[in-house]
Amino acid sequence: MQIGIPGLVEPAAAHAGAGQDHPDEVVRLTARVIDGRSEDGLLGAVIELSGLVDRYVTGVDGRVVMEVPKGSYGLTVRRGRYEVLSGNLDVLRPGEFTLPLDRVRTMDPNATATLEVRVVDHVTGGGVGGARVSVLEGPSGMADEWGYIEFDALDMLVAEISVEMSGYATRTAPVALHPFRTAAVRVAMTVAEAAPEPIEVVVRTRAMDVLDSNYLGRRGERAALFTRRMLKELAVDKLSDALATLDGFRVERPRSDEARLVAPRNCTLGVRVDGIRRRYDRLNIDVVPVSQVERVEVHVLRQRGCGVVHIQTRR
Repeated sequence: MQIGIPGLVEPAAAHAGAGQDHPDEVVRLTARVIDGRSEDGLLGAVIELSGLVDRYVTGVDGRVVMEVPKGSYGLTVRRGRYEVLSGNLDVLRPGEFTLPLDRVRTMDPNATATLEVRVVDHVTGGGVGGARVSVLEGPSGMADEWGYIEFDALDMLVAEISVEMSGYATRTAPVALHPFRTAAVRVAMTVAEAAPEPIEVVVRTRAMDVLDSNYLGRRGERAALFTRRMLKELAVDKLSDALATLDGFRVERPRSDEARLVAPRNCTLGVRVDGIRRRYDRLNIDVVPVSQVERVEVHVLRQRGCGVVHIQTRR
């Protein structure tokens, strides 16, 4: 849903000066996030403003106070069991405004959410392996060699995450979670003296994880991930049916018992099962029955080669 919020802006002349006359002047705003149908205030909605590191979480009445420099911002509001709201916000003077959210139409009240965190170095953009990622009052773990870690079956509305790594400043931020969806978070780590960058969040609207297309083409980067739970939610008969949903990729079927995954640059990805490259069926993504698949990762390469589909079987 897209919105525009003109209520905090003076007439047209003020628009021309937004973010220019006094770009560092701080304005005090009060936002109230409500249920679009009942108009009740919503606790735990997370508000993000483009370019700002801080995030704002609503209280029991749906209100939160924000102190924001004058200017124009992209605004995003996330709250579990509600559709994501996005729009533009021009800030010139103090004020209060209301943000109505629409409920997700079909939702299991017992559904849980998935959180994927990628920890990167803010200078190189490369993954920071070994970083400790913790969810307040929830699970914790270490990021893998690419900087990824995933938490399944989270039943909270807002996850307060903390990322720690030797040589970097600790980062903390609230992330809104959505049942049946995955919040993919990118955390850029800086040294203690450097100014932190905003934490980026993408909410997947399908029951699978596909990373942003700008990861494609980098050497060894993971372009997609399917867990066993995701495959169950997709209710596919073959692994190729799940991989066919990947944006930019396509599935070719030379025979009824064989399927191949073709990358955006028209090259066919190889297949490894439990880390082993098979002598036969080396390109067949349906080589393992989907009922025996525990996890699938699609990796793309920048140079020499196309990429690999890593299939991990149940043990």
